[in-house]
Amino acid sequence: MSAWRSSLLASVLAAALAACGTRDVETHPFAIQVTPELPPGFDSYVLAGTGRIVAPTVFVLAGVVLAEGAAPIDVEVRFRDDVPGGVVLPAQLDGAPATLVLLRSGGGIGPDGEPLPFLGLRLATGTGAAIVDQLILFEGAYKGGGTDILPITQIDPRPDLPLFRVREDWSEFEPAECGPVYYDFLEVIGDDELFSLRREGRRDLTIGAADSTPWKILHVLSWHRRGKCQAQAEAWTEFAAWR
Repeated sequence: MSAWRSSLLASVLAAALAACGTRDVETHPFAIQVTPELPPGFDSYVLAGTGRIVAPTVFVLAGVVLAEGAAPIDVEVRFRDDVPGGVVLPAQLDGAPATLVLLRSGGGIGPDGEPLPFLGLRLATGTGAAIVDQLILFEGAYKGGGTDILPITQIDPRPDLPLFRVREDWSEFEPAECGPVYYDFLEVIGDDELFSLRREGRRDLTIGAADSTPWKILHVLSWHRRGKCQAQAEAWTEFAAWR
């Protein structure tokens, strides 16, 4: 090969590697926000009231009593509306008796090291034995090992809730600036079903009676890093389920 061809090839390869080296996984957290600030010192909250949908990703739980003898308040929950998959609040939550389950992050961080007050939420309609979960959101800097069930369906558990865990995978990656970022998959467990979803993967899941409304499961994104810049999270998972 001539000298100029070798030089040209080296230049092309160097340019390609440089371009790849700055690419990272684009991640859009739900970034769950709750107003007003809830009493500190709790890992999770189970709140009851009447639901109101203010916007596709803004929900108000009216008439919440945080402590015995306290005056009822309204609790507003919102999440970002630009998450891939177009997750919105199910219409049946509007005007219905509702239960809100919130899971604190315990000082967790988002993908870029930003504070993450809440890891997830669940919203259900009904009261007493007639409570039916309608929406699950979860996200966090979780590194998948395949053994730990993610905690969002372990709080105030009910038999119609699926279970979730992250499985590491090393077959697909992005050559990010501070080390490769590997895409992981989400494992979903139902009554007699177990399946995995890749990023932005979707699937329905029926739990309980055959005529019950199936869950629509969306795995937004999961990944883990080999090397990170400054405050970046080492791993991330994000999913939603609704009916």
